[in-house]
Amino acid sequence: MAAAPPFAFRPQSEAARQRALRCLTQAVYYEAALEPDEGQAGVAQVILNRVRDPNYPNSVCAVVFQGAERNTGCQFTFTCDGNLARTPVPWAWERAKRVAERALAGAVAPKVGSATHYHADYVRPWWAPSLTKVSQVGAHIFYRWPGAAGGVASLSQSYSGREPVIDEARFARKRDVIMAAAPNDLSERSAELVRELLGTGNRVVEYEGATRIVGAPSLGGRRQPTANEISDINERLKAFEEGHPVNTPAPTAGSAPETPEG
Repeated sequence: MAAAPPFAFRPQSEAARQRALRCLTQAVYYEAALEPDEGQAGVAQVILNRVRDPNYPNSVCAVVFQGAERNTGCQFTFTCDGNLARTPVPWAWERAKRVAERALAGAVAPKVGSATHYHADYVRPWWAPSLTKVSQVGAHIFYRWPGAAGGVASLSQSYSGREPVIDEARFARKRDVIMAAAPNDLSERSAELVRELLGTGNRVVEYEGATRIVGAPSLGGRRQPTANEISDINERLKAFEEGHPVNTPAPTAGSAPETPEG
């Protein structure tokens, strides 16, 4: 597997530079705050790969917030599920920012290669069989397009150097979220079911030599589910997709359902 080339980050202005850095930091933070550095770098790599993939917009912020203005279109669900309304945890935000800075400066996550998709390892999204698995880093499994379309040479789109102004107040409002690019209503509703089934909780994180107990919702991260939860999620999804009734338990107090896909 070939590593992606370093990202050629040539913003047209200092304002564009700061916007790109903020958008990439937000994606790393809200998608992977509880992941190891290598896992966070993988998320940043996917976003920069998309910037260079002709199938996606040609700026960092446009990729991160693609479809966020539509309930049925957000590519990264933190842009439309209300997570942006949560105040970031300072030390975790700075950690994510350093990962974003390194990626924009040309650092490459070699295990991710030319991947443009990922999902958490405790679910089986509908699109996974149609793509080529690249690797797993932390809790995320990374994929690229199959064949030549997913090779490093396909990352041929030039970065525009311009970054759109993001209306964060608008996108911080929680909405009913449906995963982007679902092939039919059944898959969209299946994604919603996953969010209903999987809550969040506290997790112990080792960071810079210190042990921290953090709340996954406060970091925008995803806790690791138990084996029973994984089995329950998969069984309920299978029943749902086969058209059988599904009894969804009510979330426990203080929990917040999250989507597992990126």
